[in-house]
Amino acid sequence: MANHINFSMPDGELRCLIGPNGAGKTTFFNLVTGIVRPFMGNIYFMGQKISNYPSYKIARLGISRSFQVSNIYNGLSVFENIRIAVHRKFETFNPFRSIWVRDEIYNKVVNILETFHLSSKKDFPASTLSHGEKRKLELGISVAYDPKLLLLDEPAAGLTTSETEELIPLIKGISSKKVSILIIEHDMKFVKIIADRITVLHRGEILAEGSPEEIEENEDVKNIYLGGKQDWY
Repeated sequence: MANHINFSMPDGELRCLIGPNGAGKTTFFNLVTGIVRPFMGNIYFMGQKISNYPSYKIARLGISRSFQVSNIYNGLSVFENIRIAVHRKFETFNPFRSIWVRDEIYNKVVNILETFHLSSKKDFPASTLSHGEKRKLELGISVAYDPKLLLLDEPAAGLTTSETEELIPLIKGISSKKVSILIIEHDMKFVKIIADRITVLHRGEILAEGSPEEIEENEDVKNIYLGGKQDWY
């Protein structure tokens, strides 16, 4: 659950949301994306009140999300997975723009495949990708909507050390394009490397906020989340 949370983040920030199991992290994501509606309080995005908006309307405003559990079309090719996501941006059919739109969609898909190092796998069924490649594909799908805010739920979960190292510059590359990114993550080494700032949730409330260095030295965080450990390793 999430209680009395007063949260905001500036454009282009890369923020990590951490906390023990049951702290309210996923519930927070569900509130922001309209899967769960708040009983009290309000949620604003870019100055617009979205507290009671359905998920599809929130997505159209520019909030995109990836899930902890893989959410791709395993039976389709890598190319088609990205193409479907890109195509959803062009919902109104106009016969005078159809050829131009088709070319724009194709070029954008190719660009996303190149960005996430999936060009060589574009014709492979998504089911044949490694776990790390599926994570890259999910990122590609998420950015296909040109989000202003990207919510990532444990993007490094289950990745090898080398796969995590490959993921970090990809996420930072998205952030460099002025996309705000909020990440739920348990890998503290990953968090320390990637985050501009960190928000710590505990029992549905914000326990602490600050830079990675400030959070690492916070005694409440050490005792409640890190179990009294003196470092993050």
